[in-house]
Amino acid sequence: MVFTVTGLECCPPSVIQDLIQKVDGVSKVDIEPMGSKGKVTVAFDDKKTDLKQIQASVTQYGFGVTGG
Repeated sequence: MVFTVTGLECCPPSVIQDLIQKVDGVSKVDIEPMGSKGKVTVAFDDKKTDLKQIQASVTQYGFGVTGG
Protein backbone atom coordinates (compact mmCIF):
# COMPACT_ATOMS: atom_id res chain seq x y z
CA MET A 1 0.00 0.00 0.00
CA VAL A 2 1.30 3.46 -0.89
CA PHE A 3 0.45 6.87 0.57
CA THR A 4 2.11 10.25 1.12
CA VAL A 5 3.11 11.82 4.43
CA THR A 6 3.41 15.60 4.62
CA GLY A 7 5.12 17.84 7.16
CA LEU A 8 8.60 16.37 7.03
CA GLU A 9 10.30 19.79 7.20
CA CYS A 10 11.14 19.27 10.86
CA CYS A 11 12.40 15.70 10.98
CA PRO A 12 14.07 12.96 8.96
CA PRO A 13 11.92 10.30 7.23
CA SER A 14 13.27 7.71 9.66
CA VAL A 15 11.00 9.21 12.34
CA ILE A 16 7.93 8.33 10.25
CA GLN A 17 9.36 4.91 9.51
CA ASP A 18 9.81 4.22 13.23
CA LEU A 19 6.24 5.33 14.05
CA ILE A 20 4.75 3.04 11.40
CA GLN A 21 6.93 0.06 12.32
CA LYS A 22 5.51 0.17 15.86
CA VAL A 23 2.05 -0.76 14.54
CA ASP A 24 1.32 -4.44 15.17
CA GLY A 25 1.13 -6.29 11.86
CA VAL A 26 3.42 -4.02 9.85
CA SER A 27 6.15 -6.07 8.19
CA LYS A 28 7.95 -3.52 5.99
CA VAL A 29 8.11 0.26 5.58
CA ASP A 30 9.97 2.18 2.89
CA ILE A 31 9.98 5.97 2.60
CA GLU A 32 11.10 7.92 -0.45
CA PRO A 33 11.78 11.53 0.63
CA MET A 34 10.37 14.24 -1.66
CA GLY A 35 11.22 17.56 -0.01
CA SER A 36 8.70 18.22 2.76
CA LYS A 37 6.80 15.06 1.82
CA GLY A 38 7.55 11.37 1.75
CA LYS A 39 6.15 8.57 -0.38
CA VAL A 40 5.46 5.69 2.02
CA THR A 41 5.20 2.09 0.88
CA VAL A 42 4.04 -0.26 3.62
CA ALA A 43 3.40 -4.00 3.79
CA PHE A 44 1.17 -5.30 6.56
CA ASP A 45 -0.98 -8.21 7.73
CA ASP A 46 -4.57 -7.09 7.19
CA LYS A 47 -5.72 -9.49 9.91
CA LYS A 48 -3.80 -7.47 12.50
CA THR A 49 -4.13 -3.88 11.24
CA ASP A 50 -5.43 -1.74 8.41
CA LEU A 51 -4.35 1.33 6.50
CA LYS A 52 -6.45 3.62 8.70
CA GLN A 53 -4.58 2.50 11.84
CA ILE A 54 -1.23 2.83 10.10
CA GLN A 55 -2.01 6.36 8.93
CA ALA A 56 -3.29 7.26 12.42
CA SER A 57 0.11 6.29 13.85
CA VAL A 58 1.51 9.21 11.87
CA THR A 59 -1.31 11.78 12.04
CA GLN A 60 -1.50 11.60 15.85
CA TYR A 61 1.89 13.33 15.89
CA GLY A 62 0.78 16.15 13.59
CA PHE A 63 1.90 14.85 10.22
CA GLY A 64 -0.48 14.91 7.27
CA VAL A 65 -1.46 11.93 5.14
CA THR A 66 -2.80 11.83 1.58
CA GLY A 67 -3.66 8.94 -0.70
CA GLY A 68 -3.88 5.31 0.07
